[in-house]
Amino acid sequence: MLALDDAQEQGILSEGPVRIAWVSHSSELGGAELSLLEAVHGLVEGGHRVEIALPDSGPLLSRLESLGAESYIVPMRFWMHQEANRPSNHQRLGRGWTHMKAVAKLSRRLDKSRPDLVVTNTLTIPVGALAAKAIGIPHVWYIHELGQEGHGTAFDYGPWLSYLFMRASSVRVIANSECVAAAFSRRLGRARLRVVSCAVETPNELLPAETASGEFRLVVVGRIAPGKRQEDAVRAASMLVRKGLNIRLALVGTEEPEYGAILRSLVGELGLGEKVTFERFTEDPFSWYRWASFVLVCSVNEAFGRVTVEAMKMGRPVVGARSAGTAELIRDGWNGFLYRPCDACDLAEKIEALATCRQLLHEVSANAHQWSREMFNREKLMNGLINVFREAIGQ
Repeated sequence: MLALDDAQEQGILSEGPVRIAWVSHSSELGGAELSLLEAVHGLVEGGHRVEIALPDSGPLLSRLESLGAESYIVPMRFWMHQEANRPSNHQRLGRGWTHMKAVAKLSRRLDKSRPDLVVTNTLTIPVGALAAKAIGIPHVWYIHELGQEGHGTAFDYGPWLSYLFMRASSVRVIANSECVAAAFSRRLGRARLRVVSCAVETPNELLPAETASGEFRLVVVGRIAPGKRQEDAVRAASMLVRKGLNIRLALVGTEEPEYGAILRSLVGELGLGEKVTFERFTEDPFSWYRWASFVLVCSVNEAFGRVTVEAMKMGRPVVGARSAGTAELIRDGWNGFLYRPCDACDLAEKIEALATCRQLLHEVSANAHQWSREMFNREKLMNGLINVFREAIGQ
């Protein structure tokens, strides 16, 4: 994979604003959508023109409008499904017809605005790539997910045909982390892959390393779902309580009912009672970082790890699973701790190490804060994106 610094040295960049059409699969405020917001903010400030196609109205639409970006609705649907719900041939034909209607609408819009390139903010929708191909505009995939490995999903039309289309319809593919790039390098070709990390914007504040005296507050921020493995946090909290530590655990996020019921049952079995609380999704996770002593990231398939970087930027130590994007962000014992995936006992030991050593807690917090602010910011994001966009236009 060509490093972006190498691209600069080779003289790929040129002057002048870039006109970008960005296609989003969602109008909510998940990690990929927040990354889109940060990118649009920086691009608009830099004098570039950005238009965004969304599948429906939602909180992302109002956020984009507040940035002065042009947004519009193009109803579209995924070309992926949960592996347990494989579509029939009839359903695939119906979805194909839906894709074509969306492509027709988006193509008409793009033919009028004539952007320099089209960016699709996910691998889960084909509409942006198809529309760009239809009117002869370069297309870039921006992948924020691990696909089948990360979400248990599969392509409606099979992996071979789908990846063949992705290669044929893109001049560049951006991955938001090295682990995502590695996951797709064989399928999409190393030569077209670039890694551009997110800015991960947070309030400009450094929280004190310790919170309430004698109380250790743990928080897991993210969808309450099997893939996020909040059960590790619950079991680890139980072990620490039995050791006499004053532990509180908050699970913050939209709850999948079946998994939520399993977790609540586990809390009852372990006798944790009010030690564990279930909190609703919030667009302001920073208030939970202010409340917490430590942030836990238990998922084994994080494509990037926005929560990890958010917490680090605010000076909160993170204990995360030694896997995927989390392992890419945490240097064990220096800016956080890594535990063996799915091993609640090891997780409890790492939490205890931080909780019982004030010097270590302060050192890890300071290192996390400084490193994350140097590595993830809007300037680096803009340099990376514009370099890739100019490469794509030059192709």
